[in-house]
This record gives sequence, structure tokens and C-alpha cells, in this order.
Amino acid sequence: MSELFAIGTAICIALSSMLSAELAGRVGVVTLTRWRQLVVATTMVALTTVLGGWGGLQPWHLFWLAVSAVTGIIIAETALNAAIFGIGPRSTMLVFSLNAPFAAVLGVVLLGERLGPIQIGGITLVVAGVMLAVLYGGPRDRRIGAAPAEGRRRGVIFGLISAAGQAAGALTAQPVMADHVSPFAAMAVRCAVAAGFFLALGAIRREVIAGGFSWHAFGLAAASALIGSGLGMLLMMAALAQGSVAVVSTLAAMTPVAVLPMVWWRTRRAPPWQGWAGAVMAVGGTALIFLA
Repeated sequence: MSELFAIGTAICIALSSMLSAELAGRVGVVTLTRWRQLVVATTMVALTTVLGGWGGLQPWHLFWLAVSAVTGIIIAETALNAAIFGIGPRSTMLVFSLNAPFAAVLGVVLLGERLGPIQIGGITLVVAGVMLAVLYGGPRDRRIGAAPAEGRRRGVIFGLISAAGQAAGALTAQPVMADHVSPFAAMAVRCAVAAGFFLALGAIRREVIAGGFSWHAFGLAAASALIGSGLGMLLMMAALAQGSVAVVSTLAAMTPVAVLPMVWWRTRRAPPWQGWAGAVMAVGGTALIFLA
């Protein structure tokens, strides 16, 4: 069951990116991120309260979880949504797969960890797969959020920022999770910090909800948040509770492959072969990093 839960995580994240892409040109990046965080924070705080997971939190936990929220949510998720709007979900999920190599490199720089030849090979394979798919795959998913050619470079940059932010967010949360804090409580604190930031930003800009609010757009954003950050993370935790961390992490990182048939169905056009090849290479490289 752990393997099925991990694959379910990848599918949820891929579907979440597809739903977010539907809002391109209809709401702003910051507005989308604010809506998503409000929904996820409310859900996670409620779950943590019901499950009684607040008891293990210490003041130093809150500090590192706040730092993790800044890098892993406020920066990473905003950049992720900007990338989805710029280059579409297919290319974004590929670029985002670089968070595994980024995490490995940050572990070396900040924690003094060592990379073996298998991990170095995995990093090389991920980078090569992303370059193949993004540079030569073509903007085939333009109908679901991808910008014209002049916006692709900016979208890739945002994708890189998101991957780096996600890696930094995971790294800064690691000491807290190693102290056996409830995953629900950790997620609740991170999301609450991010939601508070975006609410304050909205108040400053006098758009706490958002100008041009529509229930249809908010519904898509809420569904994206609940499927990706809600159900996806719950499946991930269920998988980790039963299976190997390396295997589960590898299967959950199959998002670049999982999103391809969704793009195919939505656009009625098959992704180019470079997209398939790059996605398989990225997942294979991620597997090497985790399994090593």
C-alpha cells in the first residue's frame, strides 16, 4: 500500500498543477498563492486540533518552521505558480524536479554531507532530463497556461527559484521533524505563517480577498490546494508510515511523468518525445539520489 500511496501523491501534485494552470490570466500569482494558503492553513489547523498534535511543539520548533515557511512556501509556492503561468504545468513539474539535486547540494554545503558517485550520477541525470525536455520539448501545453516564447525564460527562472526554495524549506524543517514533531502540526504552523504573510500583504495592497474575486476561480484554487497540499501530503505521510523512505520519495517524485497524460488529455495533443524522455530521466535521477 505504501507504494500506491506514494504514486497517489505524485498524481495529486500533478493534478493540482493542472488546476492552477487553468487560472492563468484570470487571477494574479500572489492572489492564487494567498487563496491556496488560506485553504490549506485552515484545513491543517483543523486537522491538527482534532488529532491533538499541538503538544510537542517547542519555541525553537516554531522558529525553524517559520524559516521553512518563508523559503518553502512564501518563496517556493509563489515562484511555482508563476512558473505554471509562464511555461505550463508540464515544463514546471520538470524544472521543479530539480529540488532533489538542490537538496543534495545544500546538504553538502550546509550540513557537511558527502555525495557518492551514484548521487552525483543522479543529479547529472535529473539536470540532463530537465534540459532536454525544457529546451527541446517545445511549448506544447500553451493552451493550459504556457506563455509565448518570450515568457519561457522567465518561467524557467521561476521554476528554478521554486525548486531551490522547496529544497531549502525541507532542509530547515529537518531538525524539527527529527525531534518527532507531529507532521500535521508542522504543516499547520508552516501554512499558518504563509497565510498570515499573504493576508498582511493583501491588507497593505487593500485586497485581502482580491479584486475581481469570483467563486469559480476561488473554487479552482481551493481544489488545487486541497488536492495537492492536502490529499497529496496526507498520502505521502501514510506512505512514509508504512514503507521505505527512499522508495516512497522516489515514487512520489514521479510528478513529471504523471502530468504528461493529463496535459495530453487537456490539450488533445501528445507531449513531444523530448518531454517523455526528459521526465523519465528526471525521475530516474531522483531515484538514484534517494536510493543512494
